[in-house]
Amino acid sequence: MGDRIYVASGDGYEVAEYGRDGVERLIRTDRAPLPVHKRDIEDYRRSLIVLGGEGSAQLRRDEQRLLAGIRYPRTMPPIADLAADANGRLWVKEGSRPGDVEPEMWTVFAPSGEAMGTVRVPRNLRVTQIGRDWLLGIAIDADRLEHVRLYRLRPR
Repeated sequence: MGDRIYVASGDGYEVAEYGRDGVERLIRTDRAPLPVHKRDIEDYRRSLIVLGGEGSAQLRRDEQRLLAGIRYPRTMPPIADLAADANGRLWVKEGSRPGDVEPEMWTVFAPSGEAMGTVRVPRNLRVTQIGRDWLLGIAIDADRLEHVRLYRLRPR
C-alpha cells in the first residue's frame, strides 16, 4: 500500500510493517493457535495421493512413504493473507482449518495499528481489491466457474 510493505511469517500472529527506512512497527494480537489434528494430516495426505494417484501402484506407495516421513507443524498458520485498503487500513485474514465452511474472518487494523474489528467474507471469495466502502473479489461456484463479486462494506 503506497510506501508501506507488510510481512507475516506465519509463526505467530504478527505483521511487520516496513516503511522506506525499515521496520516501522510490529502489529500483534493474541490469538489461540489452531492445533493440527491427526485428521488434518490424513486429509492432506489423501488429497495429495488422489492428485497423483493416476500413476502406478509403486508410485502411490512411494508417495505414501514420503508423506509418512514428513514432520508436520503442531498448529495451523495464524495468518492466511494480508491486504491493504484505500483508507490505509491493513486487513489480516485469519487462519482456518482446511475444510471449514464458515465465512472467513478478516481483522481490520487502523493505520495506527489498532484493531478496528472483523469482517466476515464468503469462504469461496478470493479478495482482489478493497476500496473505501466496498470489497471486490472472485467467487468460485460449485462448477468451478469464476464470478466477479462486489460487496458494500457497512460499519456496525
